[in-house]
Amino acid sequence: LTEYDEGGNETSRYYKHVISNIGGGGMMISASSEHKASLELILPKYEERKVNSEEVKDLYRQFFADYPGVEFSFSNGRHGMGSSSPVDIKVMGLDLDAVMKTAEGIEALLEEKAPYVLEPNVDFDSGMPQLLVSIDRQKAYEKGLNMVGIGREVLANIEGMRSSVYRTDGEEYEIYVRLDEEDRSQIIDLDRVSVTSPQGKRIPISSIADIEITTGPVAINRENQQRTAHVLGKLGPGLTASAATAKVMDLINDELIIAEGVTITEGGDVEDMQDMKMYLLLIVCFSILLVFAVMASIFENLLDPAIIFITLFTLPIGVGLIYFITGSQLSLFSVVGMVMLTGIIVNNGIVLVDYTNLLRGRGIPLLDAVVQAGVSRLRPVLMTSLTTILGMVPMAFFPGEGSELVQPIGLTVVGGMSVSTLLTLVIVPVTYVLFDWFKNLFVSDSRRKKNDETIDFLVESLEEVK
Repeated sequence: LTEYDEGGNETSRYYKHVISNIGGGGMMISASSEHKASLELILPKYEERKVNSEEVKDLYRQFFADYPGVEFSFSNGRHGMGSSSPVDIKVMGLDLDAVMKTAEGIEALLEEKAPYVLEPNVDFDSGMPQLLVSIDRQKAYEKGLNMVGIGREVLANIEGMRSSVYRTDGEEYEIYVRLDEEDRSQIIDLDRVSVTSPQGKRIPISSIADIEITTGPVAINRENQQRTAHVLGKLGPGLTASAATAKVMDLINDELIIAEGVTITEGGDVEDMQDMKMYLLLIVCFSILLVFAVMASIFENLLDPAIIFITLFTLPIGVGLIYFITGSQLSLFSVVGMVMLTGIIVNNGIVLVDYTNLLRGRGIPLLDAVVQAGVSRLRPVLMTSLTTILGMVPMAFFPGEGSELVQPIGLTVVGGMSVSTLLTLVIVPVTYVLFDWFKNLFVSDSRRKKNDETIDFLVESLEEVK
């Protein structure tokens, strides 16, 4: 990351500062993280950078193989804040061991057969040493002991229990009673811990329980009352989060045997998109309803707003096309851009329909009015559309610091507005002519029927008079 001249002098470097944090003691690192270390790289200002953050990651990855037995992962943001992974596979179940084994199996599978997922890792850390006391319930019951009493006695000897409070000079000090440090510093010392039976006998723990050293999780995460582990990974080039997650799920279904009681689902941004689908659909429908209500009140009929609303069907075409060309992925901000477009796209249709109605009111024939409106309003339509599109181009195509969040909005508006403007100039005139033809056909049939009824009435009246 540093460039040198022939004399070994530093000429330039790709970073501004480097901060290393080894073991515990940091503000955001607990004492259980002594086996971990972090290297924080602060890049120069965006306009001064020679490489971006993704290129820096690629430079580092080539050295990972030089350190066997060490796991590496990248995160964005200070101390890992906001470092959500694009690929997130969620493993859930009631059996902690089954969940952990399944998550580790998925991690190994991704490392072996999924080159499009970089740095797969499990967010479940099981490196905390612990002492496991397995009690033989049958032996305990035969001696008149119960689980609550045994657990309380072990806790009192090792952790200690409050027995009283010492007060002096207005201060209070809690008094805890437990074994001396020398008596509880080794595993063998647990044999000295005994439980009192109902008959008053002291029964050593070793006679009713087995003691062994194991490792347990540093923390246990639960979602929907189930123990959960996440298998995380970064994206390879040329893939979106949804596409990579779908490929990972297919690979898991084909290659991995899932333990009973364990469920595997998509997490992260993909899960958020699925959970928000119905909510966002309601927002889009409500916005469309409000726009339609406003246009109906202005035009004072339902036919003209229906003609304009045909242009909304061009929205997915432009959005899908620009995301396909740029290789970007849809996100929640993309939907926000689509909600914006529901109110912007109809503007061109309103201009065309309103001016066409004005020409029809002056007695100009239908086809002549449609053509004249298209020619006369072409410049205003292009001007209003281009101002919106060009205003969003920097947001969509010129990246900068923090642009990852707002870029989908710019892409959505640029793609949807560009295609919609071109199609509106064709769709609105054609739809106007078709709707007018159907309306005249219906009105003509109604008038013919009404005239026939009037003639029949007059004939009957004349006969009665005669």
